[in-house]
Amino acid sequence: MRETIRLLHTADWHWGLKSWKDSPRSKDRNPEIRSALERLYTYAQKRKPDYILIAGDLFNHYTAPSESDAKEILSFLIDFSRIAPVLVVLGNHDWRGLATYHLFSSRVGIYILSSLGEPLEAFDGIRIFYFPYFPLRRLLRNCAMGELQDKARKLLVEYKAGLKRYAKNDKWNVLVGHLAVEGVSYQNEFTYASELFVPKDFFSSDLFDYVALGHIHSRRKIAGASACSYYSGSLVRVGFGEENNEVGALWVELKEGKNPHVEPIDVGAKILKTFTVSALEIDEVEALLKELGDEEAYVRVVVNLAGDSPSFPVSYYRNRVFSLDERVVKVVVRREERLKREKAISQRSGDIVYMFKEYLKMRGIGSGALLERFKYYYKKVEEDEAS
Repeated sequence: MRETIRLLHTADWHWGLKSWKDSPRSKDRNPEIRSALERLYTYAQKRKPDYILIAGDLFNHYTAPSESDAKEILSFLIDFSRIAPVLVVLGNHDWRGLATYHLFSSRVGIYILSSLGEPLEAFDGIRIFYFPYFPLRRLLRNCAMGELQDKARKLLVEYKAGLKRYAKNDKWNVLVGHLAVEGVSYQNEFTYASELFVPKDFFSSDLFDYVALGHIHSRRKIAGASACSYYSGSLVRVGFGEENNEVGALWVELKEGKNPHVEPIDVGAKILKTFTVSALEIDEVEALLKELGDEEAYVRVVVNLAGDSPSFPVSYYRNRVFSLDERVVKVVVRREERLKREKAISQRSGDIVYMFKEYLKMRGIGSGALLERFKYYYKKVEEDEAS
C-alpha cells in the first residue's frame, strides 16, 4: 500500500517580466513575483510538502538571465529544496542553458529537466515523469508544415506506449509538464507550426495518478482527462487579457483509495481591471476607481471617442485619465471609425468562422484546435486589412 504524499505544484513564475512597455507607467513585476514566492515559501514551510513541482517558465526570457536574476531564482530554489526535493521542467520562456545546472543542483535536491526521458525513480513513494516544452519544428525538422500535428500525434502515441512499462502501482506516478493541451484555450497565441497540442487522452489514469502542468496562466482542471490533471496558474496576471485568470499555486495530496485532493494556494497576486467609458464619461472613472478602495490593482481605461466627443487631442484624454490614480497603467483611446471597423470585422469573422465550423462537421473533423487556429489567422488577416 502506497503512503500518502503531499505535493506543492507551481508554474509560470516569469521572473524578469515587465508589463505595459508602451505605457508611461510600464511596470517591473519582479517585486510582485518576489512577494508571491515569499508567500509560497512560507506556505511550504508551514505545511511541509514531500515534493515541490515547478512546471516551467521560471524566467520570462529564453535568453541567459543576468547574474542578479540567476542568483535570485536559484536562491529561491535552494530555499525550497531545504524543505523538499524540487523538480523543475523547462518551459518555452526558460533559457535552455539552465539544464547545465542539473549536474550540480541535483546533488542538493534540485532536479532541472530539459528533455524527454525515462522517469526519475530515485525517490521514496513517487515516480516522476516529465515533459519539458519543446518547439514543434525542433521535434519534426524534416516534416512538411501540414504534417506536423499528425506526425506529432503519432510520436506521442509511441512515446506513451513506451512509458507504460514504467507505470507500476508500487509508487505514485506523477507527470510534470509544460505544454498546451488540445482544446484548452489560452491568451498567448502561438502558430500552428510551432505549438504542440497534446491530446487529453495522453493524460490517462492507467499511467498517471496526478499531472502537474504549466504554460497556461489560468488555474484549471483538464476536463476529459482520466488522470487528475491541473494547470496551477501563474504567480501573477501577466496582462489585461488575463484579468479573470485564477492564479497562484496548488496543494495536492495523494492518498490510497481516494481521489487526489487539490486545493488552491493564494499568493496575493494583484487584480487587473479594465474600465470602458466614453469621452463624456471620463469623470466617472474616478468613481469607478474609488469602488476599488485601497485594493492594490493595475487598471486599464479604454476611452471611446464618438462623433459628438469634444475635439481634444488624444494626448489630452490620456493625460487626464493618468492623473486620476497611480494604479492606472494603461490608457487606450479609440475613435468611432476604429470601433465601426472592429465591429464589422467581428461580425464578418463570426459568419466565416461559423461556415468553417459547419464545414468541419460535414467532413467529420472534430478538432477544436484547428478551429481555434482558423479563428486566430482569420482575425489577423482582417485586422491587417483594416489597418
